[in-house]
Amino acid sequence: MAEASRQGYFRSREALLVAAAERIAELHHADMDQAAQRHKAAGARPAIQGVVQAIVHGALPDPL
Repeated sequence: MAEASRQGYFRSREALLVAAAERIAELHHADMDQAAQRHKAAGARPAIQGVVQAIVHGALPDPL
């Protein structure tokens, strides 16, 4: 961004970069929240649950 343009909105280049990083984080969290809601609405199990079940199933002998 040109120096003259940036000066109208942000005190410094650092302030601009911080604002950009904060906005990127906001958008990322919003996307992850939407993905979690879609996952939950589809009735899917959390991925970690499946991983833990696979580990436990592989570690323990099958019941007789």
